Amino acid sequence: MTFPRVLVIAGIDPTGRAGIARDLAALGQERAEGAVVVSALTVQDSRGVRRIQPVDPSLVAESISTALGGRDIDAVKVGLVADNATCRAIASSLKGLEVPVVLDPVMRASSGDLLTCEDTVAGLRDLMLQATVLTPNIPEAEALTGQNGTSVEDRFRMASSLIWAGARAVMIKGGHAEEGRGVDILLEGDGRRTTYPFERLEFRTRDLGRGKGCELSTRIAALMAKGLDLPEAVRVARLRLGERLSSEVMIDRFPQKDAMRDYVTALDRLLSEVTRDCIPEVGTNLAYAMQEATSLKDVLGLAGRVTPAGESIAVAGSPRPGGPHHTAKIAFTASRLLSHPVWVMNHRHAPGFLKNLGSEHVVVSRNDEPPNAASTMEWMTERAVKEKGVLPSYISDDGSKGKEPMIRILAKSPEELLRLHRHLHGETI
Repeated sequence: MTFPRVLVIAGIDPTGRAGIARDLAALGQERAEGAVVVSALTVQDSRGVRRIQPVDPSLVAESISTALGGRDIDAVKVGLVADNATCRAIASSLKGLEVPVVLDPVMRASSGDLLTCEDTVAGLRDLMLQATVLTPNIPEAEALTGQNGTSVEDRFRMASSLIWAGARAVMIKGGHAEEGRGVDILLEGDGRRTTYPFERLEFRTRDLGRGKGCELSTRIAALMAKGLDLPEAVRVARLRLGERLSSEVMIDRFPQKDAMRDYVTALDRLLSEVTRDCIPEVGTNLAYAMQEATSLKDVLGLAGRVTPAGESIAVAGSPRPGGPHHTAKIAFTASRLLSHPVWVMNHRHAPGFLKNLGSEHVVVSRNDEPPNAASTMEWMTERAVKEKGVLPSYISDDGSKGKEPMIRILAKSPEELLRLHRHLHGETI
């Protein structure tokens, strides 16, 4: 499989919470590869910015030329540009490029400290002429336009000014607005308006909230590299960023942090391999029953589902105890019977997959379920475990009226689950 390649032109944050480190992490989650040009070195953390060193503009230009020379770049994301000379060098290097260019005009760190020189605004205005979309937050939009305002209409007015100044499309983020519920706005050159409401998250530590703008713009670039149009790329990128941040907040607040962190890590690894053909009509989910689980509260899973999104996938809902209900019941029942952790993923049922299941496969017919069974999932799992005497690798059923056929993958660890998933897709394990 060939992954799209995104050229990231941005600064380095030594903590890894923002800048190029965050960009590359986001590209990995979007199943895209990254080429990198460093525009500035910074010394910063959640408490503030202590030093900035722009990279020599000629070196930046030469690096961009080298990265583009292979002709395999599918999109570009530009982040922190610390001075006017570097802005001009990047603008010249990108001139005439026929791939999506996402410009995130980073001017201040999350701490509020300035990251650019005073004359950089003029350079950013020149650079935005090369961009497919500009993604400022409210303070950045105010600096670029000389206007003020935090309301949705204020932001559309600023976006319109930037369109008149030559921008092809402008998305102004709403994180700095004072209103209760956040709204991001997108204005395209043809006048089309799109709004994207979001629920605000409360971060206990500043580190969790850093790098959001870097990550969002990078995800948009990766999704446009895959062929999504701008409004859809923004929608999916925001959804995925929101889910990742929700997961971070959940880890931070969940009493059993190690278990939640294990779940999120496993989910990220699994999502890097899941494709559309894995996903049943009802969506895919992952459940993890912890060691010595005594109730569904000891099972972690997504509150929503993994579903198709264009040619890719999207994750709806954040990890939480007790969900998802169906896969949670399978994981909990197997763990209760076998006294060890259990991971469960539901997978699309199709002949091409069934032929790879092997001897660790148990077929269960829903027609055999006794009328007094308390739960189909519990009954199905108990029957499969008792038949094998150990944890079955796969449980499948042919469905019934109103119930989709399904394959469930069961494992003691996320590493084993990934091996079984690959085996289902024809890889030798």
